[in-house]
Amino acid sequence: MIRSIKSLPVLLSGVILFSPAIVASQSASLEICNNGRLEIDVAVAARIQYILTGYRWKSSGWYAVPARSCAVVYSEDYDAAGPITPQSEALVAYTLVNSDGVWGAYKSPLKGGGGWIRHGTGEICVKQGEAFEFTRPAGDPAASCDGRKIPVSDEFLPDGPGKFTLTMEWEGDSFFVPLGKAVPSSNTPAKPPEDSVGMQLLKALAKAAAEERQKQDQAEAEERQRQAQAAEAQRQAELAATPPPPPAAPSDPPPSPPADDPIGGGGLITPPSSFKSLLCVSEDLVINNSWNQPEAGSKMAAFKDLAGRYIVSVAKPGWEYWIAQGQYERFDPAAASSGDEFISAVSPDSGKFDAFDPQCPSGYSAFWVQVRH
Repeated sequence: MIRSIKSLPVLLSGVILFSPAIVASQSASLEICNNGRLEIDVAVAARIQYILTGYRWKSSGWYAVPARSCAVVYSEDYDAAGPITPQSEALVAYTLVNSDGVWGAYKSPLKGGGGWIRHGTGEICVKQGEAFEFTRPAGDPAASCDGRKIPVSDEFLPDGPGKFTLTMEWEGDSFFVPLGKAVPSSNTPAKPPEDSVGMQLLKALAKAAAEERQKQDQAEAEERQRQAQAAEAQRQAELAATPPPPPAAPSDPPPSPPADDPIGGGGLITPPSSFKSLLCVSEDLVINNSWNQPEAGSKMAAFKDLAGRYIVSVAKPGWEYWIAQGQYERFDPAAASSGDEFISAVSPDSGKFDAFDPQCPSGYSAFWVQVRH
């Protein structure tokens, strides 16, 4: 069940409470956020329900909450009150070492009231300077204490499953109860409470579902890539099966001008000519950059338009024009550019191709451009 709790304002100095949205689970957890300047050590006595016998107390600590950080100190299955069993509850005690090196307890400034966090009363049993966890029967959680009793600060009464956050803002010796000299701890702090069985199952199911989605996404991506490669291979095969047409045969030379015509045939006017020029484009542009079908207004559309206009304006019969890999990446459609910056004009006398059987070099795709001058 997914539900949310409204924030609970507390108009008392030293404590601010927040209640974020609750996750879907049947456990209730308490997170302590320490906005003070000193580390706080937390001990908890959790009331655990038994269906037939009522409940028992499980005391544990210490849960270190460094300054400007948060830590979960309680996480148990949530149980509402039953005919003979009380609802889930935890008694929370805070200790710290103040600036004078004195170990003491932090007493909550809360006074009565309702809601999921209240002013606590009584004591709980702890082990000073070492990690601990033990159980006590119903009744007083500090009964038969073989360690040290410290005062309870707050009583945590969740009104449903979910995560609850309490923010502490201890600023000095207010609400501080000295307990004695600080004892250096040589033990590992208590581990954060483990998730309930229900929460563990939900996490395992969520993890399995995420892994399955990841496998499906990967398989779909691989299939799309395979189809694209097959389509490109078919296109290349079709191009290879259709060789480019041979260059147009040279036209008959114009008749010699009359002896009395000093300007020559046609005078100052150049007769129109029509021929095809071979454009060789790097296969990287064709396969990976949508040369054949550029999007309108795209960078490739602008680059292809620049190349076409340039070749038509400068093309010579028998010449080839090459666009090498890397030229497209240098092109900036927003800047003024000339085609000769990106396109190499290769003459038939260069020895780079057979003038009688023009072909593109390996790694290039061939395109014929119709030129009319």
